[in-house]
Amino acid sequence: MIRVRKLLPFLLAITIGVVQPLFEVAPSAAQEAESPISTTAWSPDSTRYATGDYDGYVQIWDAATGQLVEAFPAPDFNLSGPPLITSISWSSDGVLLAIAASASTQPSAYVWTLDLTTGQTTMFEGASLIYAAALNPDGTLLAVGVEVWEGYRIKVWDVASQQLIAELEDFSDVILSVAWSPDGTRLATCSADAASAIWDTATWTRLMTLGEFPTHPTLWGAWSPDGTKLATTSIQGTALIWDTITGQLVMTLTSHDDESLYEIVWSPDGSMLAGVSPHSLKIWDAATGAQIGTLETEAYLDTLAWSPDSAYILYGGVGFTEPQLVEPSTLIEPVATPTPTPTETPTATPTATRVRPGSTGDWLAIHRDIHRAGVAAGAAGDVEA
Repeated sequence: MIRVRKLLPFLLAITIGVVQPLFEVAPSAAQEAESPISTTAWSPDSTRYATGDYDGYVQIWDAATGQLVEAFPAPDFNLSGPPLITSISWSSDGVLLAIAASASTQPSAYVWTLDLTTGQTTMFEGASLIYAAALNPDGTLLAVGVEVWEGYRIKVWDVASQQLIAELEDFSDVILSVAWSPDGTRLATCSADAASAIWDTATWTRLMTLGEFPTHPTLWGAWSPDGTKLATTSIQGTALIWDTITGQLVMTLTSHDDESLYEIVWSPDGSMLAGVSPHSLKIWDAATGAQIGTLETEAYLDTLAWSPDSAYILYGGVGFTEPQLVEPSTLIEPVATPTPTPTETPTATPTATRVRPGSTGDWLAIHRDIHRAGVAAGAAGDVEA
């Protein structure tokens, strides 16, 4: 019997400093999207979105046309195989991307920034495993969740000076998500040790731990737009909504199936949340917790992002080689109407649920699970090798 996390090919830790000189990465607009999507992110102005894939490419898409504009390969880290892009974070001015990647064939993971205007990259961190990296709201700080020889920790870098300014060490298992509060004063972390935590970014001290459920590792954390709540997801198929002032659990969202709930996002106005399970995208009313919309798919999906202008939800996963866009309003299920009286004429209400066929087989989900969800499942108990 071995834990799923032990299946990961990340057995050694590599801790290195900032690399100088900077790499130059040439974009290629001709690079076709042929590899499954691993992560997604919107530009702040909603005109572009970025995706990462299993072949180490970060792709930039035009939101108006859906066309691939540029594709940037990962810098040459002397790996024996292409890295899986595990995280993308966009700076507030739309110029800089922070990117994390883990190699699938040897124990190496890296995080770097990419200047979209020049193609210049700066490498900030090397480790045995990196799932989570995020720029703070003004783009001056970069938080990275790493696994190194010494254990699991968050490292915080000053982007301009490339200096390490903080290191948070109070973790006992893999860090799966980091998220800055909208005002940048707090940092939320989710990890496979089942704990979600909120940290003060002025003192870098832990403010609170949001419940510890040893059998239900937390996979993802997302702040409400006003910073008063944090949504976290788990492999048990639920999302927990926490009050970030009191630390109290205020609501539980259910996915109405037995599948894990991976990523979750708030609508820009805070009135709704959207989350993804392996074969569905769900929308909840943030005030009532009621599930009000569903998109079902035969393909495997596990990543999504809501556009800042509220117009679209971007989603993807190992079942998709191109990102998908959907208007949230088309997924909202109609409110049930009372049975009409004899004097009323009933009208048909079309369903808002869309079904998309799979573009690749579910076998790819195994690879994805090993890289993200599988590592959390390993924390919940042993599985057969």
